[in-house]
Amino acid sequence: MNRRPRGWLLAVEGIDGSGKSTLAKSIAAALNRKGIGTALVFEPTKNSFGRLAREAATENPVAAALLFTLDRLSARKRLDTLLATRTVVITDRSFYSTMAYQGSMLSPELKKHLIAVEKEVAIVPDLVFWLDGPLEVALRRLKYRKGGPDAIERRNTLKKVAEEYQRLARVEGKRFVRLSFSDPPDELTRIAMSYIEKLWGRRLPRVS
Repeated sequence: MNRRPRGWLLAVEGIDGSGKSTLAKSIAAALNRKGIGTALVFEPTKNSFGRLAREAATENPVAAALLFTLDRLSARKRLDTLLATRTVVITDRSFYSTMAYQGSMLSPELKKHLIAVEKEVAIVPDLVFWLDGPLEVALRRLKYRKGGPDAIERRNTLKKVAEEYQRLARVEGKRFVRLSFSDPPDELTRIAMSYIEKLWGRRLPRVS
C-alpha cells in the first residue's frame, strides 16, 4: 500500500478570542479516538525566541516578525520528525499568524519580504481552518480571560488582523476553510471532522 512520505499538517488560525486552542485540541482528540496518529503543537513555542517574540509583539512588528520566524525555525526539526511519524499534525497557529499579525503592521514592501522569508522557513499547511466571526464576540471572550486583553488584543489591532486574515484567505484559496467562531465548539468540531474525512478520507490510516 502506498503511503505519503509525510503526514498532513493542519493549522488552526484566527484572531485572539476566536477559540483556536479549543478547536485544535478537540480535533486532535477526535482523530485520536478514531485511531489516527495525531500530534498537537503550538506557536509560538515556550523557548527563548517564543518568549521574546511575545514581548516584542505589541511594540516592534519587525523585531517580532523576526523572532517569531526564528522560533519557527528552531522548532522545524521537531515538526519534521512529527510529520514523519504521525498521520496528522495539528498546529495552533502557523506562519500565517505572523503574516496576519505582524504583516498587518508592516509596509507593503516589508510585508513582501516577510512572506518570502516565511515560505522559506516554514512548512506550508496542507489545510487551514480559519476561525472568523464578529469582532465583538472575540473581544467579549478576551474580556473575561484572566488579566483581560493585552495591548495586541485591542479593538483596532484585531480589526486590522482580521482584515489581513481575510486577504490571506482570498490569496490562498481552497487551502483556507472558513469556520464561524460564533458556532458552538461541538458544532465546529463536527464540521471540521466532516471536512477532514471528506478531504482525506481513506488516506488516513488507523494505527493499531
